[in-house]
Parts: sequence; C-alpha cells; structure tokens
Amino acid sequence: MKVYRINRQGRLPIPKEVRINMSLLEGELLDVYISSNSKYIIIEPSDPQSQSINNQCIYFQGRITIPKEIRNILKLTEQDLLRISNSTGKLIVKKVNEKVR
Repeated sequence: MKVYRINRQGRLPIPKEVRINMSLLEGELLDVYISSNSKYIIIEPSDPQSQSINNQCIYFQGRITIPKEIRNILKLTEQDLLRISNSTGKLIVKKVNEKVR
C-alpha cells in the first residue's frame, strides 16, 4: 500500500481511486476529526443537517489540508508517512511507524 506525506502547510494528496470511490467534488466541505482512540484521522463529507462541531476543510485540486490543531494533537510532521484508506464513505488517515529522513 502506498504511503503519503503532508507538506509544511498540512496539505495531503488524496489518491485518485479514493477520490473517485468517494465521489469527491472540487470545493466540497469535509469534516475532519480524530478517532476516539486518538490513533488516526477521519475525514468525511460534511452533513449540513449535523449539529456536531468538527474541524472542516475543503477538497481542492486533489488534496485537503489537515487542520493545524489536529496535526499538533497527533504530532504529525512533514517527515511522517501516512496511509490513506476508504471505509464506508470515510477517509481514514493513519500514521505509519517509520519516518522519512
């Protein structure tokens, strides 16, 4: 499985097959939050009817920006390798144990 990295601004490329599978549209608003066990990031299309307060980002040019608060909590840096998977309409972003040097 391929691994990805965020850049200095926190932008994360979304693989084409995942974009197609999730039918992501340019400019779409997405909710971004940390799993209950604080092990990974969950990204899903924002529900306008929802009253929940999550961080949000906009899907733009094949990538999203992980909010700085979430990057800080999970201690994500440019050197961290990330795996992206699609699970029931949600993106799951997990940190891989090794780091790029």
